[in-house]
Amino acid sequence: MLTITHLSGFGRGKSKTYPGPNVILGTDPSCDVRFDPTWDKEVSPHHAQITIQNGECWIDDLGSTTGVWVAGKKIVREQLLGSVEISLGQNGQRLKLDVPIMVRPASVPAAASHAHAQSHATKNSSKAVPIVLGIAAALTVAFITIKQRVNIGGNDVTITLGSGDKKAETSAVTAEQKPETSTLAQAATTAPASPVVQQDTDTRILTAAKGYEKAIGLVVLAKEGSGDGCGTAWAVADDMFATNAHVAMPIIRTMKAGGSAFVVINKNPELRYRVRAAIPHPRYFESAINMDGKSPVASPYDLAVLIVEGKCPVSMRLAGRPKLETLDSGHRVAFLGFPMENLMNGGVDMHLPVATMQSGIVTANTDFWLAKAPFENRTLVQHNLPATGGASGSPIFDADGDVVAILSAGNITFSVSTSTWGQMVSDIETAKKGVIAKAKAQITTPGMTEKKKTVLIEQVEATLGALNQIPLPVMALARSPSAAQINFAQRIDMLEELISEVTKARAEGKL
Repeated sequence: MLTITHLSGFGRGKSKTYPGPNVILGTDPSCDVRFDPTWDKEVSPHHAQITIQNGECWIDDLGSTTGVWVAGKKIVREQLLGSVEISLGQNGQRLKLDVPIMVRPASVPAAASHAHAQSHATKNSSKAVPIVLGIAAALTVAFITIKQRVNIGGNDVTITLGSGDKKAETSAVTAEQKPETSTLAQAATTAPASPVVQQDTDTRILTAAKGYEKAIGLVVLAKEGSGDGCGTAWAVADDMFATNAHVAMPIIRTMKAGGSAFVVINKNPELRYRVRAAIPHPRYFESAINMDGKSPVASPYDLAVLIVEGKCPVSMRLAGRPKLETLDSGHRVAFLGFPMENLMNGGVDMHLPVATMQSGIVTANTDFWLAKAPFENRTLVQHNLPATGGASGSPIFDADGDVVAILSAGNITFSVSTSTWGQMVSDIETAKKGVIAKAKAQITTPGMTEKKKTVLIEQVEATLGALNQIPLPVMALARSPSAAQINFAQRIDMLEELISEVTKARAEGKL
């Protein structure tokens, strides 16, 4: 008997038991364990086969394009003992396989940890081998668990067991005793004690970005037969993501029309969460004209939260008021997101999304009309982070890993491609030549008086002038980021207001 539990993808957490003798894994409809060929790009049609025979359980790679990985090691054929994690492709679908523990046949090479442990046993003790096998298995499980916990939140300390390094074993036990975390500040407590090293700002921003990789997601709108990326979202709780209100609105329209929306996690496409509800900030819909009759440079309260099915392993931390009060020109910041508009190949592969990171500075902190204002109204964060469509909703964070703002808009210009411009100029010049040629033919006709000639020339000049003034058709224009690179974001404490209201509504059973 073999029990398979899905550790990723839409079936995450579901288990099924198979009696054997053969279990085929792949995307082909004939497979016993079938994966989605649209989303699970790393899984081949007939990827792997598990064979249960004569009391043994083996897994074979059936010539897949991305390989089969057992306990983090790429294999061609491997015997399965006890509980083991496999993945179809190094970063593909993950499964836990549970088979009855049995004595390893003498023909099968012992695991490295078993060989190391056996060197400490007496050669004459036949009872030592099963005991050592149990210890080796326990250490392997501990290693996998500890490694996952340390990586959550971005701690890059690697703890290795089974190598005979007593110091590594001690560090692992220390990490095992600490609580599991989901933020950078908490995850840092799992690191072994070491001398304090002062890091430069770039290194700290990079460390924060690495820790938040699994918190960033591409928002995908799925309709019958198609799917399109439309923005960026990021986890603020295990089942709650933040984004812009102008990203949430197309999600709402798509879901009302019978489609679906997903948040697909950066570099981890097996982590994809179906959106259950999209909630824009209610003040996003308010009129925002100031006393001079001017509109804001960016829509205020352009914020929203998405409630999803499932739980994201990493959440981002919001900056508190003391830090936001000091936010001003020159503060170093960065964002992680998915800029797509007018970029090659659409800027991202929605099946295997990789977030773009940009770093820069805050250029000013003003109200939404670019005026100096007290803290309560100083909610527009201007910055020089390059941004275009698709980056909307991206978190802007500092070197401490605190999110200070959410990217929402940019200064844009309208441009036309050189090929389109060239064609339009050519068409206008052809029209001019036609007008002149027609006038020349008319002016030489019999009976053309001087008065008629004067009228004809005036008409030709007016027509040529009109042709020179033909405006560019709107459809030929494309949005482009301004060369000034001054873009806009919403200060993050406005999002906290929305999160508070959503949390209250959920507690009351309204969501």
